[in-house]
Amino acid sequence: MNSNDWKRLLLSCVAVAVLVSQAVAGAVLTEDQALKISKDIEVLSNARDVDGVLKYLAPDVILTMNVHSSSIPGGVQTVTLDRVQYEESLRQAWGSAEEYSYKQSDEKVVIQDEGQTAVVSCKIHERVVMGGVAQENDTEEVSTIRMIDGKPLVTKVVADVHLPN
Repeated sequence: MNSNDWKRLLLSCVAVAVLVSQAVAGAVLTEDQALKISKDIEVLSNARDVDGVLKYLAPDVILTMNVHSSSIPGGVQTVTLDRVQYEESLRQAWGSAEEYSYKQSDEKVVIQDEGQTAVVSCKIHERVVMGGVAQENDTEEVSTIRMIDGKPLVTKVVADVHLPN
């Protein structure tokens, strides 16, 4: 190859890199995408599909659960989990549950950061049966979805779980 061929090849590589970076940078979240992720997680939760739920979570996701109950000293206990801890928790809980249901309602989406972030809030009603004993709880959840390398992933979840007294 002569020097002109190398220059053309270099320019072609630069052009491809620019196009790829623009495509990734140009990816924006829409309200419909955020709602689809939320609904997919609902379906996957009802199917007890841990791996399916995990595919929507960023590697560094943090999940904070504020568990409210009159049986807890002070009325609330906060539990914070990373992705690995959350996976273990789901596998253990869903694996030992005889029945499980998860229903979302009142979903609201706010798009921020020029389409790079979506904040999804919803109410969740869960019912689980373990050892023949049914327990139900209501949760108010706020999830943050961010575009990471052009893919929408959940990066943060804050849940206020209200256990029955």
